[in-house]
Amino acid sequence: MEDWGIPGCAVGVVKGGRMIYATGFGLRDVRRGLPVTERTNFPIKSATKAFTATAAAMLVQEGKLDWDTPIREYMPSFRMYDPAATKHVSIRDLLAHRAGLASHYAALYTSLATSAGIIERLPYLELRGELRSGYHYANLGYAVAGAVLEHVAGTTWQELIRTRIFRPLGMKRSGFGTDGAADLGEIAVGHRKGRRRPVSWFRGKAFDLAAACEPKAPAMGILSNVDDMGRWLRFQMNRGRVGRRRIVQGRLLRETHTAQIPMGGKVRNKHLSDASYAMGWHVQSYRGYRWIHHSGSGHGYSAHVSFLPAESIGVVMLTNGCELHGLPVP
Repeated sequence: MEDWGIPGCAVGVVKGGRMIYATGFGLRDVRRGLPVTERTNFPIKSATKAFTATAAAMLVQEGKLDWDTPIREYMPSFRMYDPAATKHVSIRDLLAHRAGLASHYAALYTSLATSAGIIERLPYLELRGELRSGYHYANLGYAVAGAVLEHVAGTTWQELIRTRIFRPLGMKRSGFGTDGAADLGEIAVGHRKGRRRPVSWFRGKAFDLAAACEPKAPAMGILSNVDDMGRWLRFQMNRGRVGRRRIVQGRLLRETHTAQIPMGGKVRNKHLSDASYAMGWHVQSYRGYRWIHHSGSGHGYSAHVSFLPAESIGVVMLTNGCELHGLPVP
């Protein structure tokens, strides 16, 4: 924390179905001197994507959705910039970042944007590549996927996650960037480096509600804490069960953990294999062990969620400071 200039950090470790470590370090709010605890909520940013993919698996289980059926079968009005993509793109393509979509940040960051509005704009947003031609990371794809889930489930993405995941898993303190700050309890303030000490990203606000607007939520809209995220990791490693209760079929959850497309790029650590993207997760080998993980960062926050399924070990790290994309691998 001292080396990287991080004001606050929370760490949780799960082993063999138990939370064996959960604690906070430093300050969630430097100006007010408030400490981080295991119950402090942080925006987990892009680690949200795995929740959207898991919700999709639940709808597949119910027969409301299929991984590979074209989306236009569920939404006849669905259109993309490319006619071939319009005809063939599936929920798997969107969740695996292989639909050819570009980022188009302006379409997501306007306060006027809605889930329905994103679908309406989609035919006018140029693609970065052809469908299934390569890996193109884009929050827009998850915004579109969230709108599709809302359509087939008949409810909002937030309510889908709250009722199908948060409540069954006992994630009682987790919420969304679209919630009011008063509903989110103990929240870490995002910070950036200052001349003498970290300073709040949004001038004292815990987070910017406008920056977490509705269509972006399925890509990066969840706020959580290491206590609740430990429950999430146990669920992922327990093949879709909470205790003895089955929440989603193991084979469908495993599909979200299965590599869908190579990510490319150069791996600079000898202990790591090349990475592939699954659905809401990165998948690669670490020292011979299968490693499933995803990070998230932005607006003064960083998160990293990962597990070794064969060893039943999971780790979550949440911070209100620096980027964790450069987290060193031992």
